[in-house]
Amino acid sequence: MKEIKLDFVKNIRDLGGYKTTDGKTVKDNHLIRSAAFWKVSEKDAEFLTNELHVDKLIDFRNEDEKEQSKDVPLEGVEYIHLPIFSETPNEDMLSRLQADNEHASFMDKIKVLYDTMPGFSIYKMMKQNYIDFVTNDFCISQFKKFLDILINEDDDKAVIYHCAGGKDRTGAASALILSILGVDDKTIKEDYMLTDKYVGKENNERINKAKEAGMDTFAEILDGTMNVKEEYIDAMLDTMHEKAGTTLEYIKKYFHVTDEEISILRDKYLTI
Repeated sequence: MKEIKLDFVKNIRDLGGYKTTDGKTVKDNHLIRSAAFWKVSEKDAEFLTNELHVDKLIDFRNEDEKEQSKDVPLEGVEYIHLPIFSETPNEDMLSRLQADNEHASFMDKIKVLYDTMPGFSIYKMMKQNYIDFVTNDFCISQFKKFLDILINEDDDKAVIYHCAGGKDRTGAASALILSILGVDDKTIKEDYMLTDKYVGKENNERINKAKEAGMDTFAEILDGTMNVKEEYIDAMLDTMHEKAGTTLEYIKKYFHVTDEEISILRDKYLTI
């Protein structure tokens, strides 16, 4: 893995360099995870397109998130909106948040849950989100579309995929593709936790300011939503292990990824 330093885009890094259990290596400059592309300098745009050869930018955010902070178009790069969570409200907590039009920000919506649901915990909600990534039918179908894009990508091009902070939906997508490529769970967790290295200090400064202002609930919401937690990724991986034994077997069974597709992905994104 190597960090990619851009002027404005945060938490952006290349999955290249990770070793698989059979001794191969994930190729550099092919699979790039990131936070949102709300602003891009001319120098960075040129670097992404001319040096990294990025030709697709995949946005995992929902429509309201996307509209509040649109990705900057990159010349010659296809923008693909692929929301991981359903936009259609149902009875689960996440859909309630999405359907709440009275409160403009996600943080405001979470605050409502604290105020109206005794015992609500942002940490429990986030853990459930990670379980939903691999058990919710819509989430599974969207992540499968992501894998299909990678399967059909040109061998000499790079794909950037992101959500808002490059942590949750992006972290789940990274765990899935790394599992398919044969990277072990320990390394997958280490990759997930690297978000703390790149944006943790900035996040914690904001959290501490909220605490100093007496906004303890807001500080807890910030911590639960902005920072990576081992318990989050563990909830996802443990669910997969419990139901199928390994992450790869789970992906094959529940994401309907075939052996042929796995072979294509490994041929495309691994090197000796």
